[in-house]
Amino acid sequence: MKWKIKMGNADIGKAVAQAEQEIEKYGIEEEQRLRFSLSLEEMLLVCRERFGESVSVSLQIKRHGRSLVAMLNLPNGFSGKFTKEDSPLADLLNEWESKSEKGKTCLFYTFRLEKTRIDLLRFVWKYTKPHKWWFFLGVLLQAVLVAIQIAAPLVSARVVVALTQGAAEQILLAALSLLVINAVSNVVSIACNRAYNVVYNKTLTILERDLVHHALQISTRCLDQKGAGLFIQRLTQDTSQLATGFNTLADLISQSVEKIGVIAAVLILNRTAFALMAGILALQIIIETIRTRRLKADDHIYRNANERYTGFVNEMIRGAKDVKLTHSGEAFETELTHRITDANNKRMRMQNRSALFSLFRMEIGSFGTYAFIALLVLLISQGKIEPAEGLVLFNYRSSIGISAIELIGTMMAFIKGLELSAERVIAIIYSPEFPKDRFGERHLENVRGEIQFEHVFFTYGRRWLKQTSGWVLKDMSFTIH
Repeated sequence: MKWKIKMGNADIGKAVAQAEQEIEKYGIEEEQRLRFSLSLEEMLLVCRERFGESVSVSLQIKRHGRSLVAMLNLPNGFSGKFTKEDSPLADLLNEWESKSEKGKTCLFYTFRLEKTRIDLLRFVWKYTKPHKWWFFLGVLLQAVLVAIQIAAPLVSARVVVALTQGAAEQILLAALSLLVINAVSNVVSIACNRAYNVVYNKTLTILERDLVHHALQISTRCLDQKGAGLFIQRLTQDTSQLATGFNTLADLISQSVEKIGVIAAVLILNRTAFALMAGILALQIIIETIRTRRLKADDHIYRNANERYTGFVNEMIRGAKDVKLTHSGEAFETELTHRITDANNKRMRMQNRSALFSLFRMEIGSFGTYAFIALLVLLISQGKIEPAEGLVLFNYRSSIGISAIELIGTMMAFIKGLELSAERVIAIIYSPEFPKDRFGERHLENVRGEIQFEHVFFTYGRRWLKQTSGWVLKDMSFTIH
């Protein structure tokens, strides 16, 4: 994303807020975001001090491989090195790397994106691996199910052709084959779901137990700062998505293989029809890829806002008695309303943007259906295919058109959501954003619960000593049981 920034106070504030929101989409930790925002704001203020408010600069934030780079284009002559005389935040400003090109000074601020998609999948597999034989059994049954589902459309096509030709014996034989295929498919499907459910339940147990273990080691100060909402969301919602990760991926991949089998059948029947179908699908897949990429970024912002809201609700309920005693209910309601509105607005923005992309994709699908029918009419009129073959091709198009794109969209959205959940869980376990307390190896045995004070002196300060006869407590020893 790229912005052109003017040097007014409101413009600088707005640009800093937009930049922080943009890097939040990539899972940058809160402390790093704050550090970047402070340095960006100070850099813009220094620029305004040197060149005046009439100058404008541009900021671009873009991902490069495993790095996220913020590039700030400044007027020529702007030095990239700072001292305490230039700014009290010189150390922050010097984190920007300077480079001059095309008569302008470019400053670069780089974030390291530690985890790749493979790293995140390895992390999820670590918890699935103890139950891998159940998982492999589910995959094997899923493969059998895919083979059955690929065969089913071919048998159905034979039924359609036989109906058009009036061959009663062939109709009954094909229908009987279809009955056997469906019966076997139902049994295999139930067994496959059983295996995947075992993997899900056992993986979720291990994952939640491990995450609770690490959460209990987080420093008390960090727990108070982050709030309970953050940990509740990650211990419930994110762990559940991770536990079902490989199961759902295997299921989605299997369904994809089924759709590929249908597309292969179209290729065998008629190459021209296949080319048109493939072109329409490719265009829809591109749109769906863009949609899911934007969806992950928006979902990251929404989840953070939702954590702030649920955390505040949890703290308010825990302190309800104090809220009543201090008559601060109105202030709490105002803050709660603000957080609810913020979270819901971010969710609405995410859903609206996703809906626009989905609408565009569906309109292309509708046009594709019309074009496919027109092509079938042309092929039949030229005698290149029989009407029965045209009917089979149309049925294939109907079965794969919308469902295939929705399947691809579901798979992409799930992978993005899985990555996001893995990032959030990994942060609790490994990130310095959640510092851990260090405990010793010694344990006290037979603790009596007594506190002994020996030779205690206490006063309210030197002024008290001068104005009074002496200490409040003087050389006193006592024990608290």
